[in-house]
Amino acid sequence: MSSFGQPTINDVARRANVSNMTVSRVVTGNGYVSAKTRKRVEAAIAELGYQPNAAAKSMRTKSTQSIGFILPDLANTAHSIVAQTAEALLAKQGYRMVLGSTGFSPEREGQFFSSSQQNTVDGVIAVITDETQTSIHELIQKSRVPIIILDRDLPFPIDTVYSEDRSCIRDVVHYLAKLGHQRIALMTCPLKARPGRLRHQAFHDALEEMGLESDPSLIRLRHQIGSNGYQAALELLKGPRPPTALIVAADQLTFGALRAIKEMGLRVPHDISLVGSDEGFISSVVDPPLTVIWRDMQQVGTHAATMLLARLADPSQPAQSATVRSEVILRQSCDRPRGLA
Repeated sequence: MSSFGQPTINDVARRANVSNMTVSRVVTGNGYVSAKTRKRVEAAIAELGYQPNAAAKSMRTKSTQSIGFILPDLANTAHSIVAQTAEALLAKQGYRMVLGSTGFSPEREGQFFSSSQQNTVDGVIAVITDETQTSIHELIQKSRVPIIILDRDLPFPIDTVYSEDRSCIRDVVHYLAKLGHQRIALMTCPLKARPGRLRHQAFHDALEEMGLESDPSLIRLRHQIGSNGYQAALELLKGPRPPTALIVAADQLTFGALRAIKEMGLRVPHDISLVGSDEGFISSVVDPPLTVIWRDMQQVGTHAATMLLARLADPSQPAQSATVRSEVILRQSCDRPRGLA
């Protein structure tokens, strides 16, 4: 027995009266071993409680027991919730998660997808930056491992988990318009990602439904980084005709917008009504608590992990999709415009 109390391959070999090489052949399934000798080695393994190391298991099963998670930014609260939820479910099946942050770079995404083909992971869950990138499409379609896509529309069948992005934008615009707001601004992600495209369209449709003008100067499309939210909010609030209400449909952009509002000495909701996105720890503790567009990111993570396990079990099944609900949580960050209060 080893000095650490764990049986080794040497212990198994001595107990079975065979060579280390014979034990390795039994463990990995590579090379000939007679049925009689195999039974003796397997009995020794059972008696000693020997656990083959991960490398040997990988050689035998062609599995790494690892799942890659490709996302644009580790600081994104919503994506962190998805990763944590999926990781917990996958861990119950013996998988560990390997995170890769791309910094919103399609080139780095391509590198991660290429790396996943080199026997580094058994499957991938991915949030891609630009769903129009044909080079990424090709890598995904040629992938030897299953890939689950989050919140993106790709021009070919693939397992996908969506969040509902339209109805909440419509509800929020109607809510603000009924409070008396006529200049409502929107900050969300670029149009090359499904959420940005759907939110942008829903925003225009809702303004039209409420009889309000759609002003392009009140829209900012930015990647979900706090500094982007800060700069975009400053541009809007320092403009010649600033908005009286601001919808920020991304959590990191919300943090940046709050910083800009505070820096300008404005008060929420007295000077500007604010709607944030995603239910992070800050939403309910800031003063006043934020009205938010909430997406059930735990359900997104659950669906992603479940789909991936199903795909690993049966690679031939048709592509699946699921849409996870969203809702508006009303708090105290919105009020009538100052002139109408």
